[in-house]
Amino acid sequence: MVVDLSLLVIRTSDIDAAKRFYEALGLLWREERHEGGPRHDSCRVGATLLELYPAKEAPRGRMRLGFRVDDPARAAEAAIAAGGRWRRDAHPGAGIILQDPDGNDVELAVPSEHEALG
Repeated sequence: MVVDLSLLVIRTSDIDAAKRFYEALGLLWREERHEGGPRHDSCRVGATLLELYPAKEAPRGRMRLGFRVDDPARAAEAAIAAGGRWRRDAHPGAGIILQDPDGNDVELAVPSEHEALG
C-alpha cells in the first residue's frame, strides 16, 4: 500500500531552462552528480524529492504536475517570464495551467483552507 510519494524525476531537453521555470514558481534547486552520473538538480517539495535530469533524447511522454502556491496569478506571470507558456486549450474551471519548457502541463492552485492552516 502506497502511503506517500518520495521521488519524482523530470527528464528535460534543457535542464537550465527547466530549472529557471521551476525556480520562478519558488523551487530552490541544488546541483548534484552521483558516482560519475550526469549533472542534475534536486529540491524538496514537501516530503517529495523532485529531480531534473537531462534527457538523452527529446522527452517523448508528457506529464501533468500540480503545485499549490500562495498566489497562482503571480506565480504564473513569473513562470511565463522564465520561459513557460500558457496552456491555451485548458478546460474551463481547471485553474491556471501552464506548460514548462518541455511541454509538461503545470497546474497552479491555492492551498485548501485545511492545508493553509498546516
